[in-house]
Amino acid sequence: MSAKEFDDWLAYNELEPFGQARHELFHAQFFAMWANAHKKKGASSVRPKNFVLDFTPKPKVSNAELMSNQDMLFRALGG
Repeated sequence: MSAKEFDDWLAYNELEPFGQARHELFHAQFFAMWANAHKKKGASSVRPKNFVLDFTPKPKVSNAELMSNQDMLFRALGG
């Protein structure tokens, strides 16, 4: 496969996902449809993006920041 053909396939995948991304999109659409069909009256609708897993790395949080957040939470709860 040439580099151009590979690039064409990458572009096509952006328009019409296939493989694992396609399966995840299908399931996200199905779960959104199911959740919206079974939601309580007046509840807001959900979108398929609410059901897509996000595997992007999260920023590291220092122990000092965690302890500070924990202290603020305890103080807010009256502890």
